[in-house]
Amino acid sequence: MESTPGEDVIKIFEMTAEDLEYYINLVDIAIGLRGFIPVLKEVLLWVKCYQIALNAAEKLFMKGESVDAANFIVVLRNCHSYPTFSNHHPSQSATSSISKKDYDSLKT
Repeated sequence: MESTPGEDVIKIFEMTAEDLEYYINLVDIAIGLRGFIPVLKEVLLWVKCYQIALNAAEKLFMKGESVDAANFIVVLRNCHSYPTFSNHHPSQSATSSISKKDYDSLKT
């Protein structure tokens, strides 16, 4: 079954048009997801804060030290209010923005 050059051109054009339509849809989806980026960054900061707090608590438990529940609750409360995306500069990485100084401030 042979095809003529004209048929080949039409098939190539149809395939290219389908591919183009597919990529346009991908771009539309990516543009739609852009609105979630600030929310995702804030969630990552919040998760990182909780990881630090829970890691500190785990270290205290492993050392056999007693953990004052009130102080632990204060640390978790601080995680809830710190850091927020509103005081987070967009050029900072979401996961690396908590420094040693920030960690120490969470413990107080």
